[in-house]
Formats: sequence, structure tokens, C-alpha cells
Amino acid sequence: MNQRVYYSQEAEQQARREQALLMMLFLGIGASVGAILALLFAPSSGSDTRQDIASLVEDSMNQGRDATNSAFQQIEAQISDLYKKIEDRLK
Repeated sequence: MNQRVYYSQEAEQQARREQALLMMLFLGIGASVGAILALLFAPSSGSDTRQDIASLVEDSMNQGRDATNSAFQQIEAQISDLYKKIEDRLK
């Protein structure tokens, strides 16, 4: 792919860093242009979009809380069962 001849490892590493930096720069520019175009051609107003995003985040957080609470309840039940088994064996 790359047919260049580098005379030192440092020169090759520097060239790779420059390529990576350039790629990151173009990626950032592309993402910025895409975001601007998305906002310009959005089918709803900014306040509607913000409300939609806020409700989506709130719903996601509620689902995460529910899943976490469920997991904690299952862990508590398993620990309780484990303690009961240990107590039974010690008797």
C-alpha cells in the first residue's frame, strides 16, 4: 500500500502520526459538516428536537435504573439464599 522508503524508524513513525492527525482532522470536519447539515434540514424545530432528545435520554435512564434495580434484587436474593445454605450447613 505505502511504497515509501523510510531511512529511520523515527521518520516512519512521524509520517504515520501525521497521517493519523490528518485523518482525525478530516473526520472532525466531516462530522461537523454533517451535524450542521442535519440541523439545517431537520424536519422539526430546535425546541421539539431538544424535547425529543430529553425524553429519549430520560426513558433510557429509567430503563437503565429498572434493569439495575432488578439485577440488585436478584443478587440480594442469591446472597440471602447463600447465607441460608451456609447457616443450614453449620447447624
